[in-house]
Amino acid sequence: MPISDKDKLQCAICRSSLANPRDLGEKVTSIEFKVSDLLESDRTGCGFCRVLLEAAHAKFSEELKCDPKLFLLFHRGTEGRTGTSLALHSYEEDPWVSLDIYLTEDHVDNAHESLPLVQAYPPGLGKVKEVPLAAESLETWDFIISQLQNCAQNHTTCHRAHVVDPETSLPARLLRLQKEGNITTARLVSIYSLDNPKYVALSYSWGYTPDQPPLTTTHSNIAQMQAGIDLASAPLCLQDAMFTCLHLGIELLWIDSLCIIQDDAGDWAVESSKMGAVYRNAFLTIISASTSSCHDKFLTKTREGSQAIARTQNGAKEGLIRVRRSPKGGHHLRWHEVYPRAPIDPIDTRAWTIQERALSTRSIMLTGVEVQWECRESKSCECGLEAEETVREYIKFGLDPANKWKPMSTWETLLVEYSRRRLTVEADRLPAIAALARMIAPSIGSDYFAGLWKKELLTGLCWSVWNEWYFAGAPDSRQPYFSKTYVAPSVSWASVIGQIKYTNSRVTLNKLDWLASVVSCYSSHGAGDQFSRVTEAYVDLKVPLLSAAIVDREIGKSYEIKLEIEPGPPNEYGVIQPAIDGPLQRVPLGDGQGFSVQRFRGSLDQYYRTEPSAGFLGAPVYFAPLFANLPATWNESTIWGILLGQLPGKSASYERLGTALCTVDKKKFDFGVFPKHEKVVRIY
Repeated sequence: MPISDKDKLQCAICRSSLANPRDLGEKVTSIEFKVSDLLESDRTGCGFCRVLLEAAHAKFSEELKCDPKLFLLFHRGTEGRTGTSLALHSYEEDPWVSLDIYLTEDHVDNAHESLPLVQAYPPGLGKVKEVPLAAESLETWDFIISQLQNCAQNHTTCHRAHVVDPETSLPARLLRLQKEGNITTARLVSIYSLDNPKYVALSYSWGYTPDQPPLTTTHSNIAQMQAGIDLASAPLCLQDAMFTCLHLGIELLWIDSLCIIQDDAGDWAVESSKMGAVYRNAFLTIISASTSSCHDKFLTKTREGSQAIARTQNGAKEGLIRVRRSPKGGHHLRWHEVYPRAPIDPIDTRAWTIQERALSTRSIMLTGVEVQWECRESKSCECGLEAEETVREYIKFGLDPANKWKPMSTWETLLVEYSRRRLTVEADRLPAIAALARMIAPSIGSDYFAGLWKKELLTGLCWSVWNEWYFAGAPDSRQPYFSKTYVAPSVSWASVIGQIKYTNSRVTLNKLDWLASVVSCYSSHGAGDQFSRVTEAYVDLKVPLLSAAIVDREIGKSYEIKLEIEPGPPNEYGVIQPAIDGPLQRVPLGDGQGFSVQRFRGSLDQYYRTEPSAGFLGAPVYFAPLFANLPATWNESTIWGILLGQLPGKSASYERLGTALCTVDKKKFDFGVFPKHEKVVRIY
């Protein structure tokens, strides 16, 4: 498309006004340019392109060493926002590294005289708030207090009355903070000793190292906790939370490590089961997003800050152009997107914290770059830039009857985000999302089964791991594995330690032909309910069970399934592609019955030490088709199924190994052999 006369009055990259602009070529625009393009634009008279280059050098100079890396330039002002953001992007890797470049009315003194003077800049460049260098600043306290006051005065939803039963909706214990002279004590008190308690809850990463364990309440020290401990003896993160409460005039604080007796399984089961209500009923939640351990402080942590890179002058008014790294955490990172190398806050890597944030009535999030506010009616942050969709908003949208998504889609998308997060105790994989499961259960209208929903069980079985496991001869931290500790039955996503995904969501838009049916489900939870930790579970399916083997396709990097049934299926079907859940091993069935394939439970390091080769290749496995997608206009059907291995010593008992699918002529989707191989199998 030719450049118009109007466009020729602007720089092709930054859109600054130019007296004598020079065309850099139609391929060089504000959405795709290189370092060399900025240099050329600077030589042809654009002063602001020089500023962009200086900004990039100031904040991510290492990334500039490779010229093919491409820039994108967004004008925030065109969307009702202020400032201009420069984002450095490589098509080979994520995430984007981005900067905010903006105007300030700082006094231009002698220290700034050496900065270049820029008289023309993009029309979208505007003023944004400067963020204090630490959260303990007066400006930050003013921000928090103003948000609390606004919520108290104007938000009816945030103060909606509801019946609170102390037995099921309030924590059994709280910390009462008392200041006497220069000493502040925290004393563990019973909820029943308090009238209408107004308390703050803390969401944080415990962190753990053998030489510096977290402070916890146990049977051995509960008497001391009830008598009171000096605030100065508490871990630094907890100290900051206590100080924040006192600064806001609130004396009651709930911290899970101190308000739950950690070596009492019964107390932990009761208190963890009402975790969602604890955060929902808290007056405020403090989210210590930037700390990776209870021994880290969040109030005095120094932020990177901004840097002046140029001067501006408009008549007698002078100002500065400043640059800072764009905020990435909290409101400024779409919560369900996956950025393996993103500079996100530690809180975004922890599994428990996703429901703590989602269910809090109001919260302040202390990220590594700013403090952010969120309640049921509003969200804002110190930087003043537009926020992205948050956890709470996504869940609220998913449960709204007016939206086009089904509640199951909301649940599956939530699991994709949740499953990538880490847990100190792997057995908490189901308890750490139980509050959200309870919340969404009425919308789904189904009983819960170890992370799955009985009404949607067959399609729910078709999860797969995000980074497909393959035998490569060396461990990879991104690959999934199976815990030695029992977490869930093999049919559940919770049985795999690693991120999962759902690839079958699109098939539900078409007609499904069910090839399997659920006979029964069984789960045991000890003293808990259906949402609590699972001690044993299995599902009985009536399903075609087709003998098969896993065969190598690409030297250990991909596999396919070879059916071994008589008579052989017709040739119209395509390759059966498996997505293996994790490390597999060949196991003897016993009593001379041959071999099968089973999950390897343990670390990947241990697996590669004990399994020097892919011994599972060629061993007997089973392909169990679940349903076929029958589109109205296509001539092919997709068959969705799971891959099973027989368990030693148990007749007709199996374990899930992964998923598998293939494409066939829609008139022959049963291979002509399904009915004769149908049987009831029990999958543990």
